[in-house]
Amino acid sequence: MKTAKYRLKDHPWVALVVVLIAIVITMSATSIFLYEILQFNFDNSLIQTLPAAISNLLIVFIIVPFWFKIPIGKSNLNQYLQAIGLLKLRPFGKLMIIGLSCYIFFLTSQAIGTIIYRISQGAQVNIVFLREIFEFSNEFPPNSNGYLVALPSLLEEFVFRGIILTVFLNKYSPKKAILFSAFGFGLIHLLNLSGDKETIWVLGQVIWAFILGIFYGYLFIRTKSLLPVALVHYLINLFVGTITGYIGSSAPAEIEAFYGIVFSLGIVPTTLSVFWVKYFLKKWPIQ
Repeated sequence: MKTAKYRLKDHPWVALVVVLIAIVITMSATSIFLYEILQFNFDNSLIQTLPAAISNLLIVFIIVPFWFKIPIGKSNLNQYLQAIGLLKLRPFGKLMIIGLSCYIFFLTSQAIGTIIYRISQGAQVNIVFLREIFEFSNEFPPNSNGYLVALPSLLEEFVFRGIILTVFLNKYSPKKAILFSAFGFGLIHLLNLSGDKETIWVLGQVIWAFILGIFYGYLFIRTKSLLPVALVHYLINLFVGTITGYIGSSAPAEIEAFYGIVFSLGIVPTTLSVFWVKYFLKKWPIQ
């Protein structure tokens, strides 16, 4: 009797661990190559994004489809891209609208959180302050390259929703698959302990990444597309620094973590967005 061939796609927890290890190894190797061998300037914010971007590109387009063969086993590139939702772009207008409208909840919640924190400090909320938290031009040239720095967030969605969530769906119900993939998404943010952020802030980030992962997973499953999920993730990463900059510059790490979990990236905006997605897709279904 032949022993069944081991297939990584049938073991989602193993697949999660393998992918996370691959991310760590490829990011470390890329960092060494860029900063130690090529002597790139580590202080450049755009250069700092390269290890994560290159690592995720390798994971998504080379390592996963041709080596790990997940999430659907042996397949050609077109089948793989279809399976991870990267080619699901229609109805384009509805997918864009649901993504943009979900982001509005995050933008609003972040602004409210910033205003609440400022009021709690006894400071005045006036037109000048409101202009500062909505100064989106700060993320574009000539002020900064924030619009490029935020691009790796697109690839994170390819990995954690397109690949990892889809692998979990091979074995578990949608609810469990969403929770398990969100756990992996939160866990990977522990890598930021190697940076200059305080431990309590990183732990807060792990929590709000888990909460975000639940929403991203829900949106991905309901639309079967990476387009709206990647759009929301990109816009959040692009503008969150501007909208919540006041908290980041004046609040202790534990307070910043609290506001992140509740207002900026966690409970309030994700809950509102989930209810909105339910209403939107009931009113305007996506086939």
